[in-house]
Amino acid sequence: MGCDAEIIGIGPFSKRLVPALGYPEEQYRGVADGATVITCVFSAFGSTESEKLAQCFGVGRWDLGRHVLDPARADLATLRREFDEKGTDDFLSLREAGFQFYYMPNG
Repeated sequence: MGCDAEIIGIGPFSKRLVPALGYPEEQYRGVADGATVITCVFSAFGSTESEKLAQCFGVGRWDLGRHVLDPARADLATLRREFDEKGTDDFLSLREAGFQFYYMPNG
């Protein structure tokens, strides 16, 4: 069975972060600044890509005890090249805003 995965971010909402979050602006109209929000930052499809995404953060796909990520360890060049340039820019905005990041395998 294959394994898909996501990097999710959880942190404090700010209107300036809306472009980096997962829903259209109108969905955030009633959200107060500082409220905790969750967003998917990167998605990987299949076992090979899922492992590559995990390695971008210095963990293994099934290192379940290490899936709270250190955002400073992110391999930005590989994320930009292999996954999503906009997602990488969004990740940086969220990292700067104090979000926490988690690797979540599904498979």
